[in-house]
Amino acid sequence: MLESSFGYKTLDLYKRIDSKIEAHYKGKKKQAPCAKGCSACCSQFFEISEVEYVIILKHLKEWDKEKLDIVIETAEIYRQVLEKYHNEFYREYFSEIAEEEFSEKHYYKDPERYRIHIPCVFLSEEGACNIYEYRPLVCRTTGVGYKLNLEFGNVCREIRSIFWARRWQADLREFQNEILSVNWLESKEHDDSNEYTTVEPRQYPMYYYVNESFTKGKSPFSDSRLNSYFNMSKEDLIEILIDDYLK
Repeated sequence: MLESSFGYKTLDLYKRIDSKIEAHYKGKKKQAPCAKGCSACCSQFFEISEVEYVIILKHLKEWDKEKLDIVIETAEIYRQVLEKYHNEFYREYFSEIAEEEFSEKHYYKDPERYRIHIPCVFLSEEGACNIYEYRPLVCRTTGVGYKLNLEFGNVCREIRSIFWARRWQADLREFQNEILSVNWLESKEHDDSNEYTTVEPRQYPMYYYVNESFTKGKSPFSDSRLNSYFNMSKEDLIEILIDDYLK
């Protein structure tokens, strides 16, 4: 794995955030309710970036076929559940036509998105995370820390108020820009005015990535584009990703 790669740098960000959270709660009486067996936020509808999925995919390569097949089958079941019980939302945001006309603004403001409760495809029957070491940023930070100066609303059934929870949560604001950079791709090379060109590729739910990558007739483990997240420098890869995005 190349140390300058997107994958390596994202894993390094994971480690530094984990260390900050661990140091914050060490020796404190008040602990976050986010322990093994608590899956209060694991059925919320959330999205992750491609690099986060590629990190998970690298881990899945080590799984035995039977265990992996169960995840692939579950991902397809979840896709069918979304299409059947949230059909209008599915057609508007996840069909082939929707991909071409996707509006991030409308997507994240659509009230139907917040009514969807589908368990994470990597959640075990015991309520534990099967990819805990490689879980994405939203899973590492939700509940245990806060990233913005001011937030309102509830986190999950265990944490009713984001605003009051920050009294005991870890302060992760120092990582906010790095967290955003995982999906906000920025480059100078595309603008003659010497200003940064920034694009934000669409993020997807984890079950969607699994379903898409394992049902196309080709193993994602040999996908050169996905492997480039580990064998190419982050800067060089971002140039390619931005080119693809702007086509």
